Amino acid sequence: MAVLSLQRQTEVIAAVKHKKELQHLDDAFVGKQLTILLRKKSTKDITAFLNASPRSEIYKKTIKELRALLRRQYGLFRSEESTPHISFEHCPPADIKKKVSLLLQNHSSTSERVEYYPQLYNSLQRITGPIQSVLDLGCGLNPLSLIFWKKIPERYSAYDLSTKEIKLLDQFFHCFQNKNPSFQGKAAVHDITDISFLKQLPFTDVSFLFKMTDILDQNKGHKKTEEILNAIPAHYVVISFPTVTMSGKRMTAPRRSWMEWLCQRLKYNYDIIELKNEIFYVVEK
Repeated sequence: MAVLSLQRQTEVIAAVKHKKELQHLDDAFVGKQLTILLRKKSTKDITAFLNASPRSEIYKKTIKELRALLRRQYGLFRSEESTPHISFEHCPPADIKKKVSLLLQNHSSTSERVEYYPQLYNSLQRITGPIQSVLDLGCGLNPLSLIFWKKIPERYSAYDLSTKEIKLLDQFFHCFQNKNPSFQGKAAVHDITDISFLKQLPFTDVSFLFKMTDILDQNKGHKKTEEILNAIPAHYVVISFPTVTMSGKRMTAPRRSWMEWLCQRLKYNYDIIELKNEIFYVVEK
């Protein structure tokens, strides 16, 4: 493949992130997806793109294709339009719960889960026993739900592609630690499909993979979910799925038979937690 110059890559990343819903994506991830996209093109098309003017049709077409790829990769359930602009900088501990509740209620990835968080975490720990460490992959704002835990884990690591959400979580963890000195929280930007990265992470009691399989598998079977499930260094991996359609109707068959077959084939035990709009497979590795 022809060499993509740093100048052209920087230019393309800036053009792609001009769209509001993509502006907080990590530059390295966008660059990686650009490389993947170009590898699928002919040498002739790649050369034409690398030398094209930003006003040319091939340049505009490539930008459009890359944005479409990023939207699929970044998530089907993400929407930051209704998320309030809240900061945890210089936040008194007494204000944490109020701010967290407002954020969770107004964010698409957590709004339908807010009233059930206490039930979820109580049910989870009846299965796993005490949880001292958590790894949250594709976390969104889910780590804010720490306020609903009866017994706070000692360590919580969260990874996502949104620089905006990771910055907010960093502030939250710092504020939360002031109230809970024994707690250690870490939030960082990273592509969770990077298997080598997952394998070198510290072992944890529980890992969360909430509503991520559709994004990971891209309607191409379930090999990517299986690969990530095997790579995650955790005793339990909690994988969740929506049980309502995008229009809000209850699914007639909310359980995922493929997930159950996968666990059986890999000889992983699993338990199920069912809430109103979401089903959770608690997989013991």
